[in-house]
Amino acid sequence: MWFESSVRWRARLTHRALRATWQHASAWEDGWLRRHLVENSRSLFGLAHRFEQLSSSIDFQRAVPVRSMDHHRHSTAELRRGLLRGLTVRPPSCLAVSEEAEVPLTAGSRHAGAQLWRLWASGVEDAHPGALAGSLAVVPETLSGGQSLRTRALPVVAGEFAIPWVPCWRNAVPARVAAVRDATLRGFLTARFALARDVTLLSARTAADLVALGRLIQEHGASLVRAIHDGTLGVFAFEQPRLCARLIRGLHPDPSRARALGRAMERAGGLRPVDAWPRLKALAVRSGGPRAVLWPWYGDRPVVEAGLFVGPERVGLPLGGRGGLCALTSPGLLEFLSRNGGAPLRQHQLRDGETYQVVVTTPGGLYRVATDLWVRVAGQREGAVLVEPGEEPAPARRCAPPHLAS
Repeated sequence: MWFESSVRWRARLTHRALRATWQHASAWEDGWLRRHLVENSRSLFGLAHRFEQLSSSIDFQRAVPVRSMDHHRHSTAELRRGLLRGLTVRPPSCLAVSEEAEVPLTAGSRHAGAQLWRLWASGVEDAHPGALAGSLAVVPETLSGGQSLRTRALPVVAGEFAIPWVPCWRNAVPARVAAVRDATLRGFLTARFALARDVTLLSARTAADLVALGRLIQEHGASLVRAIHDGTLGVFAFEQPRLCARLIRGLHPDPSRARALGRAMERAGGLRPVDAWPRLKALAVRSGGPRAVLWPWYGDRPVVEAGLFVGPERVGLPLGGRGGLCALTSPGLLEFLSRNGGAPLRQHQLRDGETYQVVVTTPGGLYRVATDLWVRVAGQREGAVLVEPGEEPAPARRCAPPHLAS
């Protein structure tokens, strides 16, 4: 109970601070941007764009063009090679790798992200009591081609594990599992670690990832139960012996848990997540796919929205009971490009019912990066702009942002 109480207490403080920020979002962003420009004027990026001469967001918009995520990948490649002061004076705390981006994170942005995650988790616990009573299992996402979690220059972490808002002993799946490139082995190891714990909240990027996990558990139920009984990683462990040697540390045989899973498998004629985790209270997803496809493996467990993200940076906090709407939460500076073209807009300039592309500037070194995230404005609440996921326009209708860097 102490963990749930701690999450609620910290969430109240975060919500109080957020309400003050929402009332004057643009002014808060302007203040943050001025401090960021001063602190990073001696970085290579700051020197190239003359940060020391910029004193406002308008100056910043004139000096720094809107860039694509592909252009930003050149900067993260330099971080991997060891050029740690290219984007910011202080080297980032880590590089968070996800499906859409590699995002450098500072210690401050990781702390702020953890506060928002606790605020979200508090809402989930209020709506579904017991969701935080057991372990949290995170399904690692599939990384796009060419991405790697290995580098010597700075720590590289999978996006889902980059924000440390839960104690390590509460996480059912170790972060190192995300480093496994083979999808089948990664899924098997995820299931192996998660099934050994009493999971009450299961999180994944999309509903399709949850379906894939449920199908794998059903197909390899006997092997997974045997691995838990013996305290091993199962039949696939020999495929990556070095990584698995690190993962197996601390594992012990658990015959009692294996017997409980075996009985559940006998009753249902196969092992399903809903039978393996009878105390599972909710499923959390960011986006994607109809929820009805989850029923064969997860029964009637409710599905909750995790929010809107650019990599691990949260830009939208779900509001319970509001039909999937999110309140904008700025990691630094948010700008918005209309699908009809024109200059980038700020939060206070957005119009209800319009769809915009999100452009982000973050403490870790994303500078006016046009993301793949599109949002539709749906009003305001407590001073916060409410948005929901929007549809990206067809290529024929898409307008290039002004001054988009090639």
